[in-house]
Parts: sequence; structure tokens; C-alpha cells
Amino acid sequence: MDRLLTKAINVVRNDAIQTQTAMDIIQDTMPKVIWMDPYPMFDREPSIGSGNGISLALGCYRIIDRDLYEETGDVIESTKSIGQGIVKARKQCHKNVFRNGGKFKSKPAGGVTDSPSGRKMYEHNPNQDNWLFSWCDLKNKKLAEQYEKVLIDTEEPEFNDKSMAGK
Repeated sequence: MDRLLTKAINVVRNDAIQTQTAMDIIQDTMPKVIWMDPYPMFDREPSIGSGNGISLALGCYRIIDRDLYEETGDVIESTKSIGQGIVKARKQCHKNVFRNGGKFKSKPAGGVTDSPSGRKMYEHNPNQDNWLFSWCDLKNKKLAEQYEKVLIDTEEPEFNDKSMAGK
């Protein structure tokens, strides 16, 4: 075999080995994704042992139609909205808009709080007891953005705008 071709093959092989090693490290250290069981969105957060729970969670969440969930037993099929970010803050924003009759809410210091999901929840069913919430803590913003995008692209929840996925 040509000496230069052998050299090129060795470079490609070494690059592949380094890439695989990096991927193995990511896989080993990546958080184990555990979704919370769906619970009433407007109730207090369920206790999850000694962890920080939702207060510090950076990850993805689902807003679930309780009637559909009870009918199908399927979280994916009954999910109306998927999002990402600081989970507690995002959840609170959706709840605020919902509780404001599905309308954005002006802040006393200026600005507004808006939530397309909160508006659509209210339009779909204005009974707050109809809404469940589930979330997972990924501890990484980029990973949460990508996971949200993959979930929305795959599951196509009714309330999500695909163009906003991962943003």
C-alpha cells in the first residue's frame, strides 16, 4: 500500500478514536434523564427526596391534558406543550398567563409576561384542574435546548410552534 495513503488512514483512525473517546466520556457523565410523574400543575411541587427539586432545575418540561392522559394513559399522546429552561420560572409564567384569563400580564415595573402555552391552555380548557405537569432536570442549557427540539420535532405537541423549538 502507498506510504502516504497509510499515513492518511492512520490520521483518520486516530481522529475516530479520539472522537469516540470524547463521546464515551459525554455518555458516562451525561445526566440520567428521569421525568417526574405527571402531577397537578397548579398544586404544590411534589417532594422528591433530598434533592433541590424544581427550584434549581434546568431542563425540559411537559404540560399535559389531564382528561386525555386519564383516557389514554399515554404521557406523549396527552402532552400539549413542551418547553425548556429554568423549569420553575417557565412553569410560573405559564400559570400566570392562564390565571389571567389566558391574556398576557403587565408587570408593575413595565414589560409583560406572556406565554403562548398559557394562552392556549386557557382556550383549550379554562379549568386549572385539567392540567398536569412533568419535568426533567438536565443541568445543561444546550442539552435542554436540543432535547426540547428533538421532543417537539418527534412528538408535535398541539400548542408548540416548531420554529421556536430549541430557543
